[in-house]
Amino acid sequence: MRMNPIQAYIAEIERLKNELFEARVTILNLMPEKIARILSSYYEVKSTREGHNWEHEVAELIISEAKLLSKEDGSYWQDRAYCPLCGRGSNSPYDRGFAIPEGLRRHLTGWGNATRCEVMEATFRLARNHWYRSFHEKEEQVKNENQLLLAEKKKTETVYLIDLYAEPCLMDEGIYSWDGPTRGEEELVWAEKRLDGLGVMTSIEGNVKKYIDETDNYLLLADPRVNGKITFKVYLKPLAKKGKGRGRSLHYQSFYIQDKWKNDLPAKYAARVKECIENLMH
Repeated sequence: MRMNPIQAYIAEIERLKNELFEARVTILNLMPEKIARILSSYYEVKSTREGHNWEHEVAELIISEAKLLSKEDGSYWQDRAYCPLCGRGSNSPYDRGFAIPEGLRRHLTGWGNATRCEVMEATFRLARNHWYRSFHEKEEQVKNENQLLLAEKKKTETVYLIDLYAEPCLMDEGIYSWDGPTRGEEELVWAEKRLDGLGVMTSIEGNVKKYIDETDNYLLLADPRVNGKITFKVYLKPLAKKGKGRGRSLHYQSFYIQDKWKNDLPAKYAARVKECIENLMH
């Protein structure tokens, strides 16, 4: 039976998707056995978080497989090697291969302005498609359930306004392991006293707490939740309306003061606020 135009269009899209999938699989199959095993290990990933780690780990493993060029071939001043996957090297006419490890890492991950390795790109596309089919739906369900629980917690627990263009957040919300631990009750009291000494006032409305320093020229919000430092965001007046104008991160400049800093804190604070204001005005 002859298909109507819409059915034919959908069928053609599916055919092209299948051909693209097969082409990517073929690319992996053309790799040496050891490298093919490394690239195919995305099947072992069980979550999106594991997937992010996997991408970095695979790049490091591929770098370890790179064969360094001899001094005569280009590694005189620093270690260099061609990409073990695609065989490419630097676009510079004066260099061979990539600097090891950073140059090759940028090529593999596409970081910065580097041209990404076609083999790595095909691998990551296969990996993400597989992960989407495997656990995306389940993760979205868990995410939605967690958001409901989070919304309920925010009704009763103290939340902190740390961004003028975002909703107040819980003590540990948005803080990752590499940021450091959150403050305990005594540590938070200590941080609030330090803020008071800098002219930053603690304000509480309902269950929303904010640390604010406001003048005719600027508004500043402090975030003392992470133990070890206090982070500040400076907004220039007149304040942009929420959701209007430039990207949110361009509405402010930020800086931090570490807990271990002791000398001339008011002067350091004032200097950093002034620098933020000057940057926002340009």
